[in-house]
Amino acid sequence: MSAAQTVRVPRGGFGRGQVHAVAGCYFVASFAALGLPPYLTEILPELGDRQARWAGVLYVVPTLFGALAAPLWGRLADRYGRKRLLLRAQLGLTVAFLLAGWADSLATFTLALVLQGVLGGTFAASNGYLGAALEGPALSKALTLMQGSARAALVVAPIVVGTLSGWLSPHRQYALLAVLPLTAALLLAALPEPGAAEHRETDTVAPPQTAPVLSLRALYTLEFAFVFSTVISFPYLIALVDARLPGTSPTLSGVLFALPHLCYLVGALAVHAAFRDRPRAGIVLGFALIALGLAGHGLAAHLPALIAVRLLLGAGLTLGLVCLQVLAAECARGRAPGGMFGSLEFFSKAGAVVAGLAAAAGSACFGPAAPVLTGAAAAAVTAVAALPLLHDPPLGAADAPRLAPHSPQRTALPTADEVVAHTLLNCLLRECPGRNARVSSPTARSCSGCRAAGSCCASPCAAPRSSARTASPGPSTNSVAPTGPRWTGGVSPSTRATSCRCAAACPTRSSWNRSPPATPP
Repeated sequence: MSAAQTVRVPRGGFGRGQVHAVAGCYFVASFAALGLPPYLTEILPELGDRQARWAGVLYVVPTLFGALAAPLWGRLADRYGRKRLLLRAQLGLTVAFLLAGWADSLATFTLALVLQGVLGGTFAASNGYLGAALEGPALSKALTLMQGSARAALVVAPIVVGTLSGWLSPHRQYALLAVLPLTAALLLAALPEPGAAEHRETDTVAPPQTAPVLSLRALYTLEFAFVFSTVISFPYLIALVDARLPGTSPTLSGVLFALPHLCYLVGALAVHAAFRDRPRAGIVLGFALIALGLAGHGLAAHLPALIAVRLLLGAGLTLGLVCLQVLAAECARGRAPGGMFGSLEFFSKAGAVVAGLAAAAGSACFGPAAPVLTGAAAAAVTAVAALPLLHDPPLGAADAPRLAPHSPQRTALPTADEVVAHTLLNCLLRECPGRNARVSSPTARSCSGCRAAGSCCASPCAAPRSSARTASPGPSTNSVAPTGPRWTGGVSPSTRATSCRCAAACPTRSSWNRSPPATPP
């Protein structure tokens, strides 16, 4: 890990091991949440719904209520502690899974799914926890790892649940898999509470003005559009494969479904290294690849063509997810991470809910190819709308003031001649015996360079240079500055005699070489 990616939390002891622990706990906790919903058509007949007519509705119930609850839990995490709310999310999943596993009616099972959405939210809670401890490239890399945990669970969990179905029904597996979030909670209890932002070394010196990396509204819009355009292809992909390739085995269909997620697992870190400094270009390219890949699903009629378009979709999925995490990490600077990531999770889950409803309506009216074509259109429109992001300044420009020191927009600042005149006159008056008066003028305001250096040219320099002034004859050869109460810069005499704080930053620094006489005239 490079120096830019190192974790800079001196008081919390938070490093790569803790990041991997959070990602691993999210992986095991999301096993039931991601692995069991595809088997709702087998679970509901045991609860009285013989035709599984409510499977589509119940599939989105946890997502819907999770979206509604995520912003609230995020704000509570910022107020009461991110670790506490992360533990609450894991324990909430434990309760919901236990209730779902022992439910004996459709109403009780539905209540358990509602509680799963309301009490869960482990992804947003984990991101908020990481956002309180990390920032910049380290945070974006951690968020990329979290997305990798989600993709790995999405690939592995359905396979494991299907394998266990021979011994235990998917309905009862809810109760069995409830031990996973409980185990995750016990492991997370040993992790430190992330330090406050003011304890981080990277926050000790903040730039006076920063250009916004990306507005939260733009980030939320991109998140919603990305989730909508990708998730809309999930529910009816198997039906589309069966329609294009009759007689395809379930195993091959499952591999085709998992290919984009496997692309993310293989290439996410490499993409992060390549696009962490240019995520805007990556997000536009990602949406373009998603549009091409989904459009290709409507034309592919052979297995090699289907594999090719699935891999193309996987490339767009990887680019989009990674660059969204980089943008989210940059937007988290200076913001409460719990509230921001909770709101981001709301728009993500809202996109998934709308995508599920659109997929169901489109498939019912126009067949299994309609969802992928709808997703392609949404991704293409978003890619075109995001093109202006390519003309924005790079992420590094956010660390520099947007306005130059002598920008014409700063009309309230004094001219260089006024600054020099008032500064020299103040220095002369302060050196006169018995004179504490200070020249004041409505035009004597601090310049931008000295304001950045923590000083003010409108007042006598708190640490005037002595190289040109100590050579003059006078009673003091060590410093021209008296040590009495007339010098009020808060700086010791030895410091005043060595350098000038604002001489290096002041646009009129050449004037400091015009040393006034060491003795009063």
